[in-house]
Amino acid sequence: MRIVRARGIGFCYGVRRAIDLAVRRAERGPIRSLGPLIHNRQEVARLESLGIRVADSIESCANETVIIRSHGATAEDIARARALNVTLVDATCPHVTRCKEIVLSLQNEGRQVLLHGDRRHPEVQAILSFAAAGLEVIRGPDDLAALRPSHPLGLVAQTTQERRAFAALAATVRRRFPDADIRDTICQDAARRQEEASRLAGEVDLVLVIGGRESANTSRLTQICRRLQPRTQQIEQAMELAPSVLSGVESVGLISGASTPDWVIQEVEQRLAELGP
Repeated sequence: MRIVRARGIGFCYGVRRAIDLAVRRAERGPIRSLGPLIHNRQEVARLESLGIRVADSIESCANETVIIRSHGATAEDIARARALNVTLVDATCPHVTRCKEIVLSLQNEGRQVLLHGDRRHPEVQAILSFAAAGLEVIRGPDDLAALRPSHPLGLVAQTTQERRAFAALAATVRRRFPDADIRDTICQDAARRQEEASRLAGEVDLVLVIGGRESANTSRLTQICRRLQPRTQQIEQAMELAPSVLSGVESVGLISGASTPDWVIQEVEQRLAELGP
């Protein structure tokens, strides 16, 4: 059985940076993360063994050191942290920070800004908290039907959005509102993984997408792969692989979300070696 690894598999830059910051700081003493540092339960468990524990609320962290996860933190949480004498270590992904800064810049120009993304995602919640009133989160072109803006528009994207979907939305916005300022704020790593997912899915009999089920970018890769290869399975860890999955399979493609550690990928490869001919 042939195993094909996607290019760029494993952590993205922003996730690796957040973990490195947390591990270095934990060497000086216990540290908390405000919510899971990344969307990967196996790596979060490993980090906890190193003294990096997840906090559900900033109120439980008075006088402690807290790392802001890669998705960022809300303005309200940051203000409460300062009031509680919390020492903050900022591990916000630079791409998320850039998106936030573009939103604020467009608003300062007097534009009504649309953010293509998922309102429930912590990255979007963080950006919303810093923006002025009027920032609107939209899921796609259908959300534009009732839009009657009183100011010129600006359009940005959650950093892990699918580039194809954003391009379709941007084209619709451009047709309806020619003076709109459209900024592609999708992370280049996320975009490259999406392109790699399409390539890989067309070349193998089975695609395994390795990553946390809470991870938006991992779920997006799974959707992309399934369009081209129905035999696509998303897994978090090697033990989820049943022998029946490999029935009639001569080639397996491996791709991962941006928050999947190398050691989890290696365990999947080892499991495939055990199960395969």
